[in-house]
Amino acid sequence: MMPSAPTFILAGGGTGGHLTPGLAVAEALRRLSPGCRIVFAGGDRPIDQLLLAREERRILPSEPLRNIWRHPWRFMVAHGRAWRLAKEMVAELSPRSVCGLGGITSLPPIYAAHRVKIPTFALEQNVVPGRANRFLSKSIGAICTSFAETQPLLPPNVSIVQTGNPVRGDIAKLTASPSKPIHRRTTVLVLGGSQGAQPLNDAILALLANAPPEFKKFRWVHQAGPNRTGPKSRAAPSASGQEISDASAILSQAYKQAGVSAEVAPFFNDLDSRLPNAALAITRAGATTLAELACAATPAVLIPYPQATDRHQEVNALYYAAGGAALIVPQEPDLNQFASQLADTLRPLLLDTGRLQHLSDAMRLLAIPGAADEVARLLMR
Repeated sequence: MMPSAPTFILAGGGTGGHLTPGLAVAEALRRLSPGCRIVFAGGDRPIDQLLLAREERRILPSEPLRNIWRHPWRFMVAHGRAWRLAKEMVAELSPRSVCGLGGITSLPPIYAAHRVKIPTFALEQNVVPGRANRFLSKSIGAICTSFAETQPLLPPNVSIVQTGNPVRGDIAKLTASPSKPIHRRTTVLVLGGSQGAQPLNDAILALLANAPPEFKKFRWVHQAGPNRTGPKSRAAPSASGQEISDASAILSQAYKQAGVSAEVAPFFNDLDSRLPNAALAITRAGATTLAELACAATPAVLIPYPQATDRHQEVNALYYAAGGAALIVPQEPDLNQFASQLADTLRPLLLDTGRLQHLSDAMRLLAIPGAADEVARLLMR
């Protein structure tokens, strides 16, 4: 009899930064092990529903870690159910291996698999390891890291394999051909992460109120996030005179009034077709976004999220800035100061194709396009 195709569980999620590498690994597993079964186990946030719409999913109840103090009983009940469901899922599916993608919902499936001696792995996308992976250190077979600098920040007994951060095949293959020269790129990308970034939206709105001529050289592609109340700095009237409270609508109207060509949406799931034409990305410093920018040789102005756990986005940004691939603009509490610093960085940069090209060349050197295949081979082995 031919052996049945293996099953793999990819556990965790809650953000695009966790889920996108998981989708890249799933894609690689299907390519290397045709017919395999892949089950994503995690929460049910809107981003999980969007990115995993075509995947087999098992929903595990979850509560944010902060609720262990705010709503301890609710936290314990939800995670007690998650542990029971994870145990049942592992017994039912008997997976070849289980891989944590990050986030608190990665914990129950990893522990359930570890208890019955099924191989376990975890992805660590950032330089500074997340809390979930630190918790898993005694129960994990190996942690796949994106950066060599992560190793000293994990317990010494943890097996570590530096694979790079998995990116989807359509983006990884951008490294296989020469990137488009900067002087032929026509867009600027504004990426606030899968959840958007209201302070970044506000700063762009402030700049558009008196848009510098440099902005009008490019078409702007702005990922505004799923914010239904809109940027706090102002609302915009619609053609009927009613107030617009949707972030994308407010930004679209601001770009139009400033005479700047733009496309604005809550989320773009086709960055593989947009990155090669971007002369610059203005973005948060999530590790997955940075890995994708590197494959496309897209230079960046990085605005680390200041409330990120252990300031991990700031550390990510410093790594890319040290590599000559990006500039950093801190998010100041005062909107006017933040917008002014962003403008002072963007105006000369958008005019200097030589400097942008230098940043682009350095960004390409940081790409690791084979990361997803490397992780997939580990899970299969």
